[in-house]
Amino acid sequence: MKIRLLHPSETDIQKELLFTALWKPEDETPHTKADLELPHIKEYYQDWGKQGDLALVAVNGDDAPIGLIQIRHKTCVTDDHAEHPELAMAVLPEHHGKGIAKALFDELFTRIENTESGIRLGVHPKNQKAIGLYERFGFRVYDRPDKGYPQMVWLAETL
Repeated sequence: MKIRLLHPSETDIQKELLFTALWKPEDETPHTKADLELPHIKEYYQDWGKQGDLALVAVNGDDAPIGLIQIRHKTCVTDDHAEHPELAMAVLPEHHGKGIAKALFDELFTRIENTESGIRLGVHPKNQKAIGLYERFGFRVYDRPDKGYPQMVWLAETL
């Protein structure tokens, strides 16, 4: 496995991996590919390559994408930490437990060491595996909006 930058022309790869990130538990209606065109989802990839956009792709030995981590400044459901970019990440299910998420986080933190003071994200409240992963990397819940997902933040001072 190697990690490389996502090129702005690779929107198809980005969208495919972001679709994986749209996790829902088995007791909820699953997402469809059409959901990628919803305005609040398009914010994650539309016009990729703006200042501050950073996406890293993990690829296997055949150069096939198997994971993604990205940050982007976009709208925030809370006022707190709105100044920080939002993180999205995904690892294809067949590659879970192989250290790919850790490698992606390590590379992201190396690249933003002197440029970002924090990162925020929203996570499905039933996705305990993801919540646990984010907590291991220093994220903490800072808000639970009434009609939204728990919001988590990582602050550079926690390194």
